[in-house]
Formats: sequence, C-alpha cells, structure tokens
Amino acid sequence: SLVGSVLLLILVVAQWRPLIGLDRDIASAFHRWAVDEPGLTQTARVLTDWVWDPWTMRLLCGAVALLLWY
Repeated sequence: SLVGSVLLLILVVAQWRPLIGLDRDIASAFHRWAVDEPGLTQTARVLTDWVWDPWTMRLLCGAVALLLWY
C-alpha cells in the first residue's frame, strides 16, 4: 500500500537503526549462504545473467505478443 511504502521510505532515509540492523543481518545471512553453497550461487548467477537478462525478457515479451496477435 502507499502508506506502508511511504513509511518504509521515511525509515530508510532516516536510517532507523532497527531497520538498518535487520538489513545487515539479512545481507550477512545471504552472504554466508552464497559462500557455503557455490553451486547454488552459480545457478543464481546464470539465472540473473542469462535467463532474466533484459534482452532475454524483451525477446520473450516480443514472442508472446506475436503469439497473442497471431
């Protein structure tokens, strides 16, 4: 909702300590996960670099648009 988004934006801009701490904890957990699981990290890199690449998504959207038009 708009109110929740604005409140979150205000807390981020104000650097509210509990929110910054939560962000740091989550980032640390994901970093440990990435270091401990190189296979999953490589899979995530392939997905973000190739599968969800902007050009791949553009081609996919174009193909879907052509299919729907046809």
